[in-house]
Amino acid sequence: MDTPSLGHFYAIGVGPGDPELLTLRALRLLKQARVIAHAGPRPREGRAFAIVESHLRDEQETRVVLTEAMSVVSGSEWRPHYRPAVDAIAADCRAGRDVAFITEGDPTVFSTAAYVWLLLSESHPEIPIEVIPGVTSVTAAAARVAWPLALRDQPFAVVPAHYHAEQLRGLIAQFPTVCLLKPKEALPKLVEALAEYGAEREAVYLENVGTSSEWITRNPEEAVGRDAYFSLVLVRTADGTKQTGGKVAVVGIGPGDVRLLTYRAQEVLRGVEAVVGYDAYLQALAPLGLRAEMRGSPIGKESERAHEALTLAQQGKRVALVSSGDAGVYGMASLLLETAADNPPIEVDVIPGVTAATAAAALLGAPLGHDFACISLSDLLTPWETIETRLDAAGRGDFVLAFYNPISQRRTWQLPRAREILLRHRRPETPVGLVDRAYRPGARVWMTTLSDLTTEGVGMETLLIVGNSQTRVIDGRMVTPRGYTPTTAPERTSSSVPAGRRIMEESFAIIDRELGDIDLPPWAFAVARRMIHASADFDFARLLRYSADFEEAIRAAFRAKATIVTDVEMVRQGIAPTLARLPGMTVGCHLNDPEASALAQATGITRSAAGIRLAARRHAKPLLVVGNAPTALDEALRLIEQEDWRPTALIAMPVGFVGVVEAKERLLTQTRVPYLTCSGRKGGSGVAAAAVNALAAV
Repeated sequence: MDTPSLGHFYAIGVGPGDPELLTLRALRLLKQARVIAHAGPRPREGRAFAIVESHLRDEQETRVVLTEAMSVVSGSEWRPHYRPAVDAIAADCRAGRDVAFITEGDPTVFSTAAYVWLLLSESHPEIPIEVIPGVTSVTAAAARVAWPLALRDQPFAVVPAHYHAEQLRGLIAQFPTVCLLKPKEALPKLVEALAEYGAEREAVYLENVGTSSEWITRNPEEAVGRDAYFSLVLVRTADGTKQTGGKVAVVGIGPGDVRLLTYRAQEVLRGVEAVVGYDAYLQALAPLGLRAEMRGSPIGKESERAHEALTLAQQGKRVALVSSGDAGVYGMASLLLETAADNPPIEVDVIPGVTAATAAAALLGAPLGHDFACISLSDLLTPWETIETRLDAAGRGDFVLAFYNPISQRRTWQLPRAREILLRHRRPETPVGLVDRAYRPGARVWMTTLSDLTTEGVGMETLLIVGNSQTRVIDGRMVTPRGYTPTTAPERTSSSVPAGRRIMEESFAIIDRELGDIDLPPWAFAVARRMIHASADFDFARLLRYSADFEEAIRAAFRAKATIVTDVEMVRQGIAPTLARLPGMTVGCHLNDPEASALAQATGITRSAAGIRLAARRHAKPLLVVGNAPTALDEALRLIEQEDWRPTALIAMPVGFVGVVEAKERLLTQTRVPYLTCSGRKGGSGVAAAAVNALAAV
């Protein structure tokens, strides 16, 4: 009969509590062993077994080494307590079975495993023994708070505090870093000793490191009275040159479903000591079972949260400041970095997340397949005038648009106004997708068209995506093709797009290409483009001149529905169709008024000048448009300078060879009335009307 080969005894360190800290060698040997032994006193229970349980096989046998509490084992008479279990282990090994004894931390550091293999080697020297190192609670704790245990030639001490309570002061004085294990009974004396050193020493108390019941405080006095077996205290010299370990990570947590949290975000959240954020965001993270302290606050406290995160980091803590979606998109990243600039240096990481726009797009189909822009419709932090400028520019540029913050209880008019602006550039049937509470309970997804878009069902948590000229609905999904090609562009014929509009769009596209980059604000670019369209003269882009206050004045004029007065009928007729679409706006021209003819004959001025003089008598603050005669501009300037006439704004595009340049130069030097003009001899009624029509659209 063959004698079986001897099995091996492995003393395996399984780390402080986190199964991810098991070494690869430990895992391999655990899986191959026939018998799993642990301290006890009850089988298949305890910290060490909980760490490895998920890796064990059903057929593996389990043994306990002690059936009584460790506290009854005498320090000097320990062999009798362990001998029965050691003899059983030897029997297993002689039967050819490998035995793995699992122990928390490392087997060589204050471990029951050492008693077992020492007695095994004494009593059964033929049994092969191998010790597998593990991560100690000391190094795990130091890593958890980012404290180096020793640098260069520094010594450090690891001390079982219960046995050396009276020596604590001396140990703290002698060693730059001291680790005190099982400090429960010694904590009061430690607190006294630390008080004597004041700011010269700092300490951190940790219990159950790497488990769901982990608890950490940098004030050991808070730990007095706690009854945690797996606990320790790190004490070190505070010499002013140390690295505090404090750090803030701004973490994008996605739209709300933790399954959409990135691996990196989860890794960071599991590695911090405190998580700061809006209450609802912290509730969304509850399924993760984070060990960190959760510090929530209500909506509207964004600035306070940024300061709180930095304050905690300055205390040496690793902190996560959470933000919905992506922290860099309408999130906390910019606010934190701005706040950090005014505080002592703190390391800041920004961890990306799934932003609301892409989350909503996925639920709608593929509406962001081409160039797109994100615009927040909230005017709490951005002036509405700026938002309107961006809406018009994005609409004119044919961007797909993602609207954040479209509406709230007190903001209900912005979305209808945005729709109105976009209808200047988009077909009424342009698809619009809406997603409310994406990837959260109660989520809702629906589609409509730009012409039918209303505020019904829309709230602060709704994300809207407005398609571009190419976007269409395919099998119930909103799709924007990746390119403008004949095979992907929707058919645009005379039956779907009026010929005049199609020609204008094509003309504008040609103008935009040939103009290239030009340094004009959006509203002025729109004016220049219309003037070029009316004249085929690209010089107007460089000749355009306007006062610094013109944009504000022209917007105010249209808001107030100011009366428009023109110098000639051709300008009036050129803008009348546009004004017909703006309720309350009126336009008049006094050139052919009999009173103007009589005034011209009586005073020897031109009829154009007489019409302007008559306008000054009848309209105190009109929007004045001069598109032909330089004499009309001269008369307007005389009335402004000498008779305190104050038009809301003056658009002056006279054309010709006599007096034109001089009249425009005179306009450019006055500061009483906001103006828009073009330098030189060029101008004309068509150009003036084009400028007004562009401004009406803006």
